[in-house]
Amino acid sequence: MQEITGTSNKVIEVDLTTQSHREIPISEKDLELYLGGKGLGLKLFYDRVPAGIDPLSEENEFIVMTGVYLGTGAPCAGRFAAVTKSPLTGLMGTGSCGGPFGMALKTSGWDGLIIKGKAKSPVYLVISSKGVEFKDAKKFWGKDTQTVQKALEKEGSGALVIGQAGENKVLYANICSGHRFLGRCGMGAVLGSKNVKAIVAKGNEFKIVPKNPRKFDKARKKTLKFINRNPITSVSYRQFGTNANVNLNNAGGLLPVRNFTGGSHGEAHKISGEEMAERFDTKFSTCKPCAILCGHKGNINGEIRQVPEYETIGTFGSNLEIFDPVAVSEFNELCTKYGLDTISTAVTIAWAME
Repeated sequence: MQEITGTSNKVIEVDLTTQSHREIPISEKDLELYLGGKGLGLKLFYDRVPAGIDPLSEENEFIVMTGVYLGTGAPCAGRFAAVTKSPLTGLMGTGSCGGPFGMALKTSGWDGLIIKGKAKSPVYLVISSKGVEFKDAKKFWGKDTQTVQKALEKEGSGALVIGQAGENKVLYANICSGHRFLGRCGMGAVLGSKNVKAIVAKGNEFKIVPKNPRKFDKARKKTLKFINRNPITSVSYRQFGTNANVNLNNAGGLLPVRNFTGGSHGEAHKISGEEMAERFDTKFSTCKPCAILCGHKGNINGEIRQVPEYETIGTFGSNLEIFDPVAVSEFNELCTKYGLDTISTAVTIAWAME
């Protein structure tokens, strides 16, 4: 297998309108100032996309950027960033995701991906070190994220997929990658407006290695020491996931309750991480690689599911005064399939209820 030392410094631009692609240059100055990930993604978007465009028009662009440590095995370095103009806010929006697409893209030889234009009909893209294939997605249009991800597993090692919410341009539609999401800012609607159902990266074509293995390993071990001596990252999150925050925030008066009109509730313990860990016999199910291990799955009503994260528990749970974690899990599963951001969906419901 070929090796990439650090980063390839290669970004692929895909034009949906002309069904073409090209490698675009990144200046040494931008690489030095913005490194990669969200920083470089925002710089590229700012330089390329004019102000005042309609976020759901073909003038908008969707940019995915990996970080400089992704693929090296550095602790908690499995995440990637996305940037676009948000149809929900009208501002530049960013997302961070720990799903497998980032690793697949980088080990396909690309540090970043830019999607521009609009396809004439539904497509999905398959990206490799050789470029991109445009494939007919009509058979997938109208299907949920989990069905499509399953069908595309043989195409590559990581994918981005939208659900019916993205197809219908719901302003808070998200994008699924594995069991993780680009959740905020309506990025799913942007892909839907471009007739893109999914983007698959083949991956496993390159091995990512640090430029100075000795110094890298020293820094990696030091970072792990910091993580492992912090009681939140080494104990609370590992044992109870991000829902360890439920009891802490409830005690501090910071828990969203009844459309944010309250900060604590006597039944909040029922949806806490501690309660769910015991009730659902939870196990690790996390971003890769990760040293914190805050993602969990469990046996919920006889089915192995991802345990909803704190933001989902807080908004679909206490903020709606629902203290049944099974019910919140059902809402989470529906949002996962349809491709809806759980936070915006839940707070919209809370507003309507009030």
